[in-house]
Amino acid sequence: MLEKFLTNKDAGFIKLMDIGASGKLDPKWQKLNPLLELTGFEPNIDECNRLAAQETDLPEVTYLPYALSGKTEERELKETSSIYCWSLLNPNAEWLNRFSYSDLFTVLNKSKIKTFALDDIAEIKNQDFDAVKMDTQGMELPILKGGKKILDNVFYLETETGFLDNYEGETTFSQVSEYLLQQNFIMFDINPNHRIRRKGPFAKSEQSLGQPLWCEAVWLKDLIRCHKQGKLPAINRAKAIRCLLLCASNGFYDFGYELAELFCHELKVLSVDELAILSEIDAWEIGN
Repeated sequence: MLEKFLTNKDAGFIKLMDIGASGKLDPKWQKLNPLLELTGFEPNIDECNRLAAQETDLPEVTYLPYALSGKTEERELKETSSIYCWSLLNPNAEWLNRFSYSDLFTVLNKSKIKTFALDDIAEIKNQDFDAVKMDTQGMELPILKGGKKILDNVFYLETETGFLDNYEGETTFSQVSEYLLQQNFIMFDINPNHRIRRKGPFAKSEQSLGQPLWCEAVWLKDLIRCHKQGKLPAINRAKAIRCLLLCASNGFYDFGYELAELFCHELKVLSVDELAILSEIDAWEIGN
């Protein structure tokens, strides 16, 4: 059933925000390509231009050359030997120098840049984002707090956070988890298998496991709890379908069905017949 919404107009477009957009989207998003409108943030101008020049099969793609933080202010950007490690925070050299990949964090240049709070960016004001993906080198919590208005309407959130302070003063997984739980997000998936070995004779040994230093996690807003608390964001039929599609594309069928019951019985944006169809597992398979 949900497959049909990839080609008709009932769902509208799924608005995905990619904060720290360097690189490529995970292949899991390909299932939703026909409906995916991407807004990416990449503070490196050259990388932003490169991304914007790429061919895409998405309906709409926009890249904005803004650095994000907790508020609109001037900050210092640390440009490291790896573009993927650039940050507004200083690398925690004392800690990182114990590991085999420490050279990636060597600061080659520092530059003054203006940073923005997410809620202050004119280009995205009043937009209803369904999903946010974040890879911001320790700045996740300030950015989330600076985007409270945006976050209120987001259903799907993907974070990449360190377990320990890989940057000085970074917000770690435990801190982000505590905050997101307060905002009624619950974790549905985690990939902690980013293991780095220490320097020494076993730095390149595949027999040595190394230590997990960061993880990617997927969080979904618990709309059931929001409804019980009287904090449910505005959800029309199109928004409801987009939430179900995000559940389906990630394999969260059980939670998706629980939401479908809310959308049918309480919000009246799905029919009883549609709910009955969604009780069959085949109805959740999309993009195969």
